[in-house]
Amino acid sequence: MKTIYDVAKAAGYAPSTVSKYLTHHGYVSQAAGKKIEQAMVDLDYHYNGLARLLNEGASSRLGIMVPYLDQPYFQELVQSIMNVSVKQQREVIILPTNYDTSLEQLYLDRLEHQLIGQLIITSHALPLEQIANYQKFAPIVVCERSAHLPIRSVYNDRLGTFKQLFEKIKAAGQTHIGLILARPASQSRSTEEVLAAYAEVFGEKIDPNLVRYHGKTLADGIREAKQLQQIDAQLQVVLTEGDTTAAGAYSEYQKSGTKVTVIGQGNELPSQLLGFSTIDYHLGEVGRQAVALLAEEDVRSVAVPVEIVDRK
Repeated sequence: MKTIYDVAKAAGYAPSTVSKYLTHHGYVSQAAGKKIEQAMVDLDYHYNGLARLLNEGASSRLGIMVPYLDQPYFQELVQSIMNVSVKQQREVIILPTNYDTSLEQLYLDRLEHQLIGQLIITSHALPLEQIANYQKFAPIVVCERSAHLPIRSVYNDRLGTFKQLFEKIKAAGQTHIGLILARPASQSRSTEEVLAAYAEVFGEKIDPNLVRYHGKTLADGIREAKQLQQIDAQLQVVLTEGDTTAAGAYSEYQKSGTKVTVIGQGNELPSQLLGFSTIDYHLGEVGRQAVALLAEEDVRSVAVPVEIVDRK
């Protein structure tokens, strides 16, 4: 197997010069570079790419921890982070977890051992207190409110938005409400805030039978819409986890001729085409702010405004 020393001898330069050319650490003239490149071709020499990555370090390597990418919310958020990162010539690594805490811990360990230089966490299952402990190794940004912990965060005021939405529903005289959500409150901060907002506005907890979980897809929306209608024949409003699920519920009620107001989340194409109301979290701005926070010395939180898009 040919080595860097063989390349140096064939090109007529010192091994250190060849090393500078391969790692881009130090100046090598254009003429020398051409000779080294030709020597590599002649000798069929291939450098160790992994060794080069380790040599360059992980300072510009950005990890994006995301539970899954089959949901429009996370697709748009990750894409917005990547758009900014590409312009800054950052190397981006997608770290899928499916809310598996062992995987989340694995990625935090990689941060500790400098295999990742920075980390943006879009959502997580590990306690936030545990995640915050890893800030001593590298910058971390979480995409949620973290007022009780000193950690960089960018967030939407979901609780305030859900309260505002339920106030509007209550003012319209609508009290028969169903929810189609992705995960229970014990696993999801967003679900916890939806349920808290409902209880505060209506003065009581929502009937657990009217809260349906595992709502992520169009088919989920159709299935759970039928279930909610069977549970409460006077159903008036259904709030869903996202616009895709909402589209399923909307189509089911349209098909059956049932007059139920469907509200999505995300302001995505389904709500725009079908014309139902939704919540816009301005994820493009969330992504931009998340990347910007990585470069700041101070640990702080940034709130991104939320918009209720009423298409009644």
